[in-house]
Amino acid sequence: MALIPAGKYRAKAQTYELAQTKNGDPQVAIDFSLKLGDGTYTRHPWFGHFTEKTTDRTLESLRHMGYQGTNLLEVTPAMLPNVIEVVVEHETDQKGQPRSKIRWVNRGAGSATPLATDKRANFAAEMAKRFKAVDAETARRLGDARGPSQAPTLPGTERDEDEEIPF
Repeated sequence: MALIPAGKYRAKAQTYELAQTKNGDPQVAIDFSLKLGDGTYTRHPWFGHFTEKTTDRTLESLRHMGYQGTNLLEVTPAMLPNVIEVVVEHETDQKGQPRSKIRWVNRGAGSATPLATDKRANFAAEMAKRFKAVDAETARRLGDARGPSQAPTLPGTERDEDEEIPF
């Protein structure tokens, strides 16, 4: 398996298995699809253990992935729908070779709680007023009361009408 650079990656569970360690202790084995910095994807396993020190963190990781049940026998990849963040670190294997390891499974980067329905309209109306105030201040600073959409071109930002936009 190729060495994945150490860092944080967005990931999603692709497989799930209730498994056991070499010593016969229970664990969950999950194969993640990780989005790399160049936009490509790779798969990498994570093993959640059930020891006195690790059980709660393993269960919390399953919650981060979106699991809502309580029976580990019923879990399927479809029950782990959330895009989460994994932390990849490097360690040395038994042969002295470096390897990538998913050290932490965290709540998805950028995940947010939706604004309550009863607050959305008031917030949007307040922000519309603020946009107008910001636009008016920008126009005032530029010495043009027409507003930002019709404000004069700032020095150094002129464009040739024939210039192509690369996207």
